[in-house]
Amino acid sequence: MSISSQLADYRKAVLPDLVSYASIDAALDSGGDAASGNLPESVTKFQEFSASREDKSTQAHRAYLQGRLLEKEGKLAEAAAEYARAVTLDRTLPEPFLHLAECFRASKKAAEAEKVLREALGSENLQGFADLWISWVQVSFGDLSRSPKDLLADFPALRPAPQVPDSDWLRACVDYGSDLRWLLRCLVAGRPIRINCGGQRHESADGTIWERDRFFSRTSRPGMPYSGRIEGTKDEPIYRSQRWFPEGSEAAGYRVPLPTGDYSVTLHFAEVFERDPGRRQSRVFDVVVEGTVARQGYDPGKAGFATADSWTVKCHVADGFLDIQFVQDEGFPMISALEISKP
Repeated sequence: MSISSQLADYRKAVLPDLVSYASIDAALDSGGDAASGNLPESVTKFQEFSASREDKSTQAHRAYLQGRLLEKEGKLAEAAAEYARAVTLDRTLPEPFLHLAECFRASKKAAEAEKVLREALGSENLQGFADLWISWVQVSFGDLSRSPKDLLADFPALRPAPQVPDSDWLRACVDYGSDLRWLLRCLVAGRPIRINCGGQRHESADGTIWERDRFFSRTSRPGMPYSGRIEGTKDEPIYRSQRWFPEGSEAAGYRVPLPTGDYSVTLHFAEVFERDPGRRQSRVFDVVVEGTVARQGYDPGKAGFATADSWTVKCHVADGFLDIQFVQDEGFPMISALEISKP
């Protein structure tokens, strides 16, 4: 056995591979029962290792682990105390804040959960984590029924977004705060939410503003822009871009923050991939809005190649988010633009 292999084995024996909150979560989710003490070996090793360590990072991870174990046992008050300790020791990652807020929500203390999340979002280190913004919206709109005006008044001061690799999903994560602020301003002003799916900001000839793509699911991707003519519309640019949802996309679609209420949702499509209707591959998918099938077996190509097609569905939002999902039947689902307004 080489020296490097011996060192690797020694490291695994002395320092378990629980070096992040995410790896603690993964270890606990892999099996075991906290109540009976039947825990994964990596968890028990980390407990033994961290007991004698005084550095803040190790103790923060230990407190987080203890919080997770207590939370699994339903001991929410004790778990919240451990998460609060982890937050005091480490304010660089979102997991302790998220679980502390969830303990408060489960204990019917939504106002305290909102305060924890807003405090986290006030930190420059944490504003790039979309999960914190999403939880804040869920608590504020879904649990507390706060208004967009209230959220804008309490909105954390945004810091410049960090540089990220060339990925529209990562950019969407770090820009979630600015995207949410834009949406709240639209709601306060009484303007419809208009999103150019897969594309950039566009101003129509009549002055209508379509903002760049946002609030899409992780495994989606923008399509190649189409440069030809679009029939059936006076606003061709919004139909030249698309967002695609490849096979196997989890929760494929959009999740748009909205306060409780009734909404009209208009979805815009144009088939710009297959030119020959006689040979065109089928693109068939279901469109589900807030859990209800709005269109079953929808094929945007039936309107004709490079031809605009749009339709409107009404829905009620009660949990802080409008969910639009595309369920694949044949080919990849896609969408060109969407509009959300009060009926």
